[in-house]
Amino acid sequence: MTVDLAEARDRAADKLRELQDPATPLRLSDDPPDEYAWCWVFGFNTERWFRTGELTDGAVSGPVVVDKDGGAVWIAPSAPPLERWLNVHAAERGLGPVPVPEAGDPW
Repeated sequence: MTVDLAEARDRAADKLRELQDPATPLRLSDDPPDEYAWCWVFGFNTERWFRTGELTDGAVSGPVVVDKDGGAVWIAPSAPPLERWLNVHAAERGLGPVPVPEAGDPW
């Protein structure tokens, strides 16, 4: 089974509904998701953050990842780089790795 973009977005939204506290509803970003060979990656935040843009209104979490084969929908950790977490998941599921960008010089 291959999950297309529309279904992946629905699955990501379902995952957020499972996780959210009714007092702090979550919402997927309107931006297009990132696409990798075997997954879609959706940014999200709180409804309030989308209204205010205030850091204190934001969710402290990584994105929702939807495997294109329909096998998993999960929340990636927020620590960068995202590709590291994608590769941990890929190794566990026998999927191909994604390229990890080189870290820039912090100074």
